[in-house]
Amino acid sequence: MGGTPNRRFRLGGELGYRLHQRDGLVTERAIVACTGQYYPTDLVGVFLKAGIGLSVTNEDWEVIPDVVAVGGSYGLGATLGTGIDIPLIAPVSLTPNIDWFGTIGNAGDGEGYSLLLFALGITLQTI
Repeated sequence: MGGTPNRRFRLGGELGYRLHQRDGLVTERAIVACTGQYYPTDLVGVFLKAGIGLSVTNEDWEVIPDVVAVGGSYGLGATLGTGIDIPLIAPVSLTPNIDWFGTIGNAGDGEGYSLLLFALGITLQTI
């Protein structure tokens, strides 16, 4: 969700989230970021994206049956990516993209994370 200050630049907000469960350990990674998308040319809908915001790390694991330990931290997060807007029916586009998001030194435990995501979105552009 965001706005378009000019034809080559968009500002917005973004949420990335990953939940993973294995051997009794539940791991959550998330980022809430302010992002900018830059379109280097008017000929195709290719864009570059960058953003910064809040990252969250959370882990829950069962120490002994019915006893759950919880660990988590907050920190500075970042996202980088690229994609393309493929026009469907004006003003809607299909938007495949590749995004990296991760932490820049989480508060608390000092450990960060890094995720590479392949996403498919729908873009509604109303200029």
